[in-house]
Amino acid sequence: MKNSKSFSIKVIFFALLLTGMACTDLLAQKGNNQLAIGAELGPVLTGRYHGYQFQLGLPIKAYYGVGNHGQLMFRTGLHHLWVPPAELFEPTRSVYAYLVPLGLGYRRNFNNWYFEGSAGAAWEKSFTNTGNPFVGTVSFDHFHLNYGVEFGKQLRNFDVGLSIQNNTINGQPGLIHTGMVGFKVMYKIGG
Repeated sequence: MKNSKSFSIKVIFFALLLTGMACTDLLAQKGNNQLAIGAELGPVLTGRYHGYQFQLGLPIKAYYGVGNHGQLMFRTGLHHLWVPPAELFEPTRSVYAYLVPLGLGYRRNFNNWYFEGSAGAAWEKSFTNTGNPFVGTVSFDHFHLNYGVEFGKQLRNFDVGLSIQNNTINGQPGLIHTGMVGFKVMYKIGG
């Protein structure tokens, strides 16, 4: 019960923060629409759910300008999470997953720096090669609440930054969190 209340307070605080940032620019001049694609690499944190330790991401974002310094954002992409072979126990041969987030958010630009946050859902397809010829590879689908923040530096058409995401699934006995950190480079098209 305590985890559920703590989680609810975090989500409410995050939503209020995004709303407050967006409201400061809603009446300003519109523009600055962009599409961004990139790559990220980083560790998986928070209890190492399923034993995942690393993630490689191919993020895609669409931005819609809502002022001189703000942009509404749609975020998606593909993340590959895996357990290093040295961490597996016999007879398991591999454990990995694909994660596809779908989120809405807001980006605030400060001179050549930026900060953005988003919230939404993520679909995860996980695979375990059991090493047993009678069982083979076992797979599961999960849907998560996905939210995160990113900050970094703008270098012409490139964003270089750090993203922190959390995926939350309702497991037993309570909520299970998978935190992902990504060192990210993105290329922006449009302006």
